[in-house]
Amino acid sequence: MSRFSGLFSSLWSPRPSQDQTPEEEDVTVRVLGARGSGKTSFLYKLYFKHAVGTPDEAFDVVRTDQHNVESIPYLNQMYEIWEYAEMAQSIPHLSKTNVIIFFVDSVKCSHPTVAEKARDNMLWLLTQYGDKLTDAIIITVANKQDEKDAVSAQDIGDEWMKDIRLREALNGHQWRIFPCSAKTGDGLDAILNYLSSTIENRQLLRLSVSSAPQPFVTNLDRHSSSSRLPPGAVARPAGQSPSPVDEDDEDIRRKLRHQSLADFAPTSRERPLSQARMPITPWEDMPNPYHLSDQDFKNWYDQGRVFLFFDYQSLIRISYIYLRQIERTHERRSEATRRLLNNLRVILRSIELFEQDAKQASQNDRNQRATTEFAHECITYSETQTLFWLHMVSYCLMRNPVLEGEDVSFEHFVLRCPELWDGELWRNYYSYKTFHSERGHLEFIAPDKKPLPNAFKSSSLALKGSGLNIDYQIVS
Repeated sequence: MSRFSGLFSSLWSPRPSQDQTPEEEDVTVRVLGARGSGKTSFLYKLYFKHAVGTPDEAFDVVRTDQHNVESIPYLNQMYEIWEYAEMAQSIPHLSKTNVIIFFVDSVKCSHPTVAEKARDNMLWLLTQYGDKLTDAIIITVANKQDEKDAVSAQDIGDEWMKDIRLREALNGHQWRIFPCSAKTGDGLDAILNYLSSTIENRQLLRLSVSSAPQPFVTNLDRHSSSSRLPPGAVARPAGQSPSPVDEDDEDIRRKLRHQSLADFAPTSRERPLSQARMPITPWEDMPNPYHLSDQDFKNWYDQGRVFLFFDYQSLIRISYIYLRQIERTHERRSEATRRLLNNLRVILRSIELFEQDAKQASQNDRNQRATTEFAHECITYSETQTLFWLHMVSYCLMRNPVLEGEDVSFEHFVLRCPELWDGELWRNYYSYKTFHSERGHLEFIAPDKKPLPNAFKSSSLALKGSGLNIDYQIVS
């Protein structure tokens, strides 16, 4: 098709701008997806809002013949956005693609065959043309969220992550899913904000690499004064803080300022997406736990160092890794549990302090966004909650033992234990009041609805908390 600015009157030939220098190259975006998923409405809305300056402009959606393209300015970037009627028409243009935006119809995704077809199309693209998309940012847009019977972006993201082949294909890409209503414009700027932040951080990283002898240099002190975090992240409940830790806040902040990924050597270049829920793609130079191998994840955790975030999936992952280590080394369970709890307290407090500093810095920024957009979805420290999940992982290991010669990765284990995918599993055993009580943050409280299942071998029936003078024994 044609450019909107040409009123769709002449065919657009795929070419770069003739008077554009390499330093001024646009960010090339390919918008793909099934017909009727909202791709053209997405481009129209962006064009009228950011290129013309008339966000409320009414328009009729014209059926796309082959493709539309328009240059959209946003913040300090110019985006050349190509929208294709069919995925096959994008194939000749995939070289030098910076971003893939893949649209899914959230209403039609209620039909399993349609949802599966969308996943298969993305898998096919990444498998067949992965060499051309090595550095591409991948965004899935769950469109039509404002319509009746729309499947939530969370549920769509969950299904994508349960597809092992698709998860492997996305490995190494910065990938995120966004809810959207292209017709009303809701959610469009969240996508552009994320792209702007991610691309800017990539540019900063390239500059730091080219000017320093280290292969990967970053300083968290820089982020405390100029942190740019994307919208859409879920804030932790206000007023909830981890329990006191042995180190005071200034000691932790001092360590944060000297922490760097440059002194952390991964054991593998692979970055598995061991995630059963919608991921959060990193926009800072702190490690995203979903992007680390099990060994790298444990190494970082054992040092008590800050992660980008630490959610309940990260908690059950470290619980599994520690329990497997106990099996191999015959370390006393009580000592391993105490170490797990101590490190968790330090890590969660470090994340909280970092977010506080980022929010404080944002208050001095004229372009600040709402402070609720600056927090990651992160658990708060609770002895009861931590020991509950440790217990449930132990129970799943009893039911699904890892046999000699089998894959011992957390990803393989959690796929065999679907009960661990449910972040609300605790409701079967605890009332909300007990599970989230202040006392439960400081010490382990037994379930008040029904006993926990037997998760211990006969020789190891005691579950000890950190600094607790209790033995909690489960009787099946």
